[in-house]
Amino acid sequence: MDELVILIDGGYLDETLKGEFNRVKIDYRKLPQKIESMIPSSKVLRTYYFHCLPYMDKPPTQEQSERYSKRQQFYATLGNFPRFEVVTGILAKRYDENGQIYFEQKRVDMLLGLKAVHFSAKGKIGHIALLAGDSDYVPAIKLAKEDGVDVFLFHGQSYHHELWQNSDVRIKIDKAFIDSILF
Repeated sequence: MDELVILIDGGYLDETLKGEFNRVKIDYRKLPQKIESMIPSSKVLRTYYFHCLPYMDKPPTQEQSERYSKRQQFYATLGNFPRFEVVTGILAKRYDENGQIYFEQKRVDMLLGLKAVHFSAKGKIGHIALLAGDSDYVPAIKLAKEDGVDVFLFHGQSYHHELWQNSDVRIKIDKAFIDSILF
């Protein structure tokens, strides 16, 4: 039985659930079990969920404080699940060329990539399940594959072709998948 580490890009999963499945609520306790059941001869070592806490001004507005508190509670709940860990980056406030505000995740991709390389380089795992769509993960999964790790990409409709191409196995997150992990 090969050890499996599950790496979830929380922002990507949020967008997939929002855009493709009408903001359906999933049971995050069921997600690792479902992924494990789809990867033959695997046993989940740990699941990592990567995301950011919401941005807050200094001082924060009441709405920002409430949103932040709810997200902290959600992350605390996830972190209480067996073999489940939340890793947070930073949400940075940016301005485009027209002075419009937008927010950008920082460190999340790097943290996820480092986790993939760490486990594969230590020889602790045989499989990575990556729930993501960003090409920033390509260098990390290439290194993991060089260490003999099989990379299973779980993806929605939107994903970078280079990430898809460099994964060993590609599994589309479809309605049946989501229905099996509903809250």
